[in-house]
Amino acid sequence: MNIVNIFNIAVTWAHLISATAWVGGSIFWLIVLTPSIQKIPSNHQTEILRSISHEFKSVVDTSMFILLFTGAILTFNKITPGHIGSLYVLILGIKILLVSYLFYLLRSRRNNLKTSRFFGTKNTSRNKFVILTKKSNMIVLIGLIVYLISSILSSISEASIHLPI
Repeated sequence: MNIVNIFNIAVTWAHLISATAWVGGSIFWLIVLTPSIQKIPSNHQTEILRSISHEFKSVVDTSMFILLFTGAILTFNKITPGHIGSLYVLILGIKILLVSYLFYLLRSRRNNLKTSRFFGTKNTSRNKFVILTKKSNMIVLIGLIVYLISSILSSISEASIHLPI
């Protein structure tokens, strides 16, 4: 194993850890934190969430930086050898578009949090579509889709390496 292989392993590891921290933290926020906070008296909710949000923001910002940096390196490493086909590039383009949309959702959500309350209306059957399309829910959903696309890209990459030239 040479220094290039070690570097590629480190870049891939950093990419995976950053994605896991962001998406995993978002899932925790959605499934555990939000329901738990709603059980606390409303006069304490905003203060607690601001504190938690501030800490999670630093995790997400660091993850975003690492994901952009390592993602560029990984993309360059996969595309430059020339054995990746157009299907891989197409799916990679979709992944990049979804990640760009994730970054947009995150930025717009932060702007909304500065000017509004943390929680909206209670969950009712008539606003299930609104609940599904809420920005925090969309961040988790799209993050999970990006994970799926990453698995698809890995499979395509592995299959293309074993194809005869």
